[in-house]
Amino acid sequence: KDLEWEKSAKKAGEMAKKSRRGELVKAGKYDCLLSRVVMGDLISSAGSGLSAFYVDSGLSPFKDKIGKQIANKSITISDDPDVLDNPADIPFDFEGVPRKKTIFVQNGKLKTYCHNGVTAKKYSVESTGHAGYVVPMPYSLVVEAGQTKSRELLKEMKNGIYFTNTWYTRFQNYSTGEFSTIARDAAFLVEDGEIVKPLKGARISDSIPRILKQVKQISKERSWVKWWEFETPCLMPDMLVDDVNVTTGYNV
Repeated sequence: KDLEWEKSAKKAGEMAKKSRRGELVKAGKYDCLLSRVVMGDLISSAGSGLSAFYVDSGLSPFKDKIGKQIANKSITISDDPDVLDNPADIPFDFEGVPRKKTIFVQNGKLKTYCHNGVTAKKYSVESTGHAGYVVPMPYSLVVEAGQTKSRELLKEMKNGIYFTNTWYTRFQNYSTGEFSTIARDAAFLVEDGEIVKPLKGARISDSIPRILKQVKQISKERSWVKWWEFETPCLMPDMLVDDVNVTTGYNV
């Protein structure tokens, strides 16, 4: 009911207008401003890797990482059903275990995996209240806000790319977190804090652990994001990430 649809529609129109006649991106390393929608996609993918089932199946880059630094110290990730407007505020999981705030990553260190009754018994811990139809999974993911306004993140960029959205995120190697994802809607080349031209064919080709460790700044503003590209509701800020590997989605 609180969706600011007029504001969203206006922003979408402005981005569509600015993105016309884009130039083909040049492959290379860029500092990237990743919108909260892009980060929702990536953090949601990281959330799947937090499932103890996928850790045991060899489909997670976080195997044997409990207590270790897996992200920049500025990053704290939790599942909290009591956060305002959480679409996943159900009181208990599929095994009837009460849900409560679970911190997965605190100041960059991995604290726990998602557990149901079966995986909790195997790991000699308590269920975290994340039982699903088959495997334990996060019901929602919340990233703590940063200290910088979103518009200031853009000004911090000397030579980079602003990704407003991505889709078709696919993994080449689940155990290392290597993935690629294609720019959707609009992507822009940024020089000295200013958008200079739209880009086409931009593809992020990197790894989830590397992206998490290369985060430079996080925005104060956050939004709940969710769509068919990622089904887990995520309360996300925008993030400025150093040295992201960008290739082209076009044959050249």
